[in-house]
Amino acid sequence: PPEASTNEASASRIRMVLCVFFFFFQIFRPLSLSFRCVCFRTSDNLMMLLLRVQVLSLTQLVVGELFAPDPRGTLLDDGTRWGAFFGGEVILDEVNAFASKEVEIVATGFRWTEGPLSTSEGLLFTDTIQDRIYRYKDGVVSVALENAGGGSDDTDFGPGANGLAAKGGKIVACQHGAQRVVALDATTFEVAEVLADKAPADGTPLNSPNDVAIVNGVAYFTDPIYGFLKKGKGNFPLGVEEDGVHEDQPYLDAAAIELGAGVKGVYGVDLKTGAVDTISTALDRPNGVAYFRDLLWVANSAVKNSSWYAFRGQTLVKKIHWSEVGRDLDLGPGLIDGFEFDESTGLLWSSAPGGVVVVDVDQEKVVAAAKFGTNIANLAFDRFGDNPADVFVTGLGHLWRLKRNLPVGGAKEHQEL
Repeated sequence: PPEASTNEASASRIRMVLCVFFFFFQIFRPLSLSFRCVCFRTSDNLMMLLLRVQVLSLTQLVVGELFAPDPRGTLLDDGTRWGAFFGGEVILDEVNAFASKEVEIVATGFRWTEGPLSTSEGLLFTDTIQDRIYRYKDGVVSVALENAGGGSDDTDFGPGANGLAAKGGKIVACQHGAQRVVALDATTFEVAEVLADKAPADGTPLNSPNDVAIVNGVAYFTDPIYGFLKKGKGNFPLGVEEDGVHEDQPYLDAAAIELGAGVKGVYGVDLKTGAVDTISTALDRPNGVAYFRDLLWVANSAVKNSSWYAFRGQTLVKKIHWSEVGRDLDLGPGLIDGFEFDESTGLLWSSAPGGVVVVDVDQEKVVAAAKFGTNIANLAFDRFGDNPADVFVTGLGHLWRLKRNLPVGGAKEHQEL
């Protein structure tokens, strides 16, 4: 409608004025995040403070505008939109898992968000295409680290960091570009230690570590081949059409043989000794990973065999097929990927094709589901944040939030970084 065009034009003019003002402000006051107007009266050796004004950082204003929630999706350099979101809602809840039916967009301005990690210093998450680690805290998105994947060339589609975990004052990150798992300083985000960069069988480079979970001094991680994705037509990776439909790209398997480990693996690295052990090389597309009740759970994101696998040591003890538990759900496009377990209920919360599902792994049944209608990558409970009922969800173009019901007496946990 005409009034919508007028409002958008006005908003654009306001943004332009803010950016111009910010530009000159930075020239003359490069170190200032605020200014204070102070007037002193010094007669008779008396000093009187007349005014003290704190002004919100113009940097934050501009950043806030860049990542403001927008269902139209991320505005790309070529003027097109990426990741349009047409709304979502909880469509199934047999166990009272959700506290609200709403699917909320928290922030927009991304390509493919991943690796959400709740910390006492805010939510960290990655963008594998933009090659960044972001922080979301107090309603503001900021860039924590550029070139987060550790290295890439102009042909790489998703060279950034992916899964994150926290341990001992460090952030453990899976790096696509550098083909390794590293520990980052939680303050500076500089690489403090390389934890794994070679396959244990023959010392060949890893492929592109994807997700990581730490338990009992061992960092378990998956090593599929998505870091070998190359740029294709337009804004899409090679082998993926504009409608988002694709098969498992065979050139990725060839790249793993030529440039990586030659296999798709699940590994565990001992954080004290540095020894890397193989858990499995039997999955086509190992992806999300979590540890629960003495079992290591791994999502296999193969198009024709999306499943959750449970390992005890190196032994496969359980397998749940998406084609069976999700056959009656129509949530949208995508695959299963990252997930978490609710320790109080034993329920698995997972990304799924087009949404988020809650699975009773004992009954092998989806007991709750939220429809997004778009590709979803991962999720994380805000265990260490101010709102432990929040469930942050990552994927195509946005950061979303759901609300879960907490057990009686449930409260946030504490994690020092």
